[in-house]
Amino acid sequence: MLDQNRRAPRGNEQNISYALLGAGRTGSQISELLHPNESLTIFDRINKPTEDLLRAHDVIISFLPAEAFEQYIPMLITSNKPVVVGTTGGDWQQQVHTQLLQLERSWIHAKNFSLGMNLIKPLMAILSKASDLFYESSFEIRETHHVGKLDAPSGTALSIEQWLGQDVEISSERINDVIGEHKVIVHTPYEEITVKHKALSRKIFAQGALWSCRYLLSNEVPKGLVPFEYISDQRIANLTSTEGVSHDSL
Repeated sequence: MLDQNRRAPRGNEQNISYALLGAGRTGSQISELLHPNESLTIFDRINKPTEDLLRAHDVIISFLPAEAFEQYIPMLITSNKPVVVGTTGGDWQQQVHTQLLQLERSWIHAKNFSLGMNLIKPLMAILSKASDLFYESSFEIRETHHVGKLDAPSGTALSIEQWLGQDVEISSERINDVIGEHKVIVHTPYEEITVKHKALSRKIFAQGALWSCRYLLSNEVPKGLVPFEYISDQRIANLTSTEGVSHDSL
């Protein structure tokens, strides 16, 4: 049974108990990144969650596939606990967003929990000006992931296209155990510009999920299904004393 609890003596930092749904490629990395005073319980097909068990934790993390996650949404809602969701695919986002707004609760959702990817976003705003600068230019996004990733294009590639503010040609490859690589290429007649982000370890996604949980528990967060990029933008804005992005409805 995959049930892992890690406890340490109380310190000055906040003690947080996490419930994790799905101990797959990314979920299994979370236990290695816990603070000494934090604990984790992993729920899976053998150690199945119940509403009471989830309520015994401070925050819930899900990296379940979309089909499995959708089955747990009613339980997660009634648990009345904050949730950080790394589930991609499916068609559940708008319904959950509406429910959370009505209940005045906050969840955080990400297609990619990489903190570094959020530094790519402002670069896309600059690259999007290429069509104004060059007489001829075109954009291309190339994304590569492991063979087990079923959705294509990746959610991150679609987000990058959105950040660019225009329709972009996206190519997808599924190769071996590639964690994740995204390239944005600007083609012009006489030069080429490339911005690349490469995940070196799945720990970057676990790190981002834990970062989101701690943020959600210690900060005022808008109600609804809040994009991870929103809170990371707010954090960057606070650190640089610049204005953050707005929280757009889904």
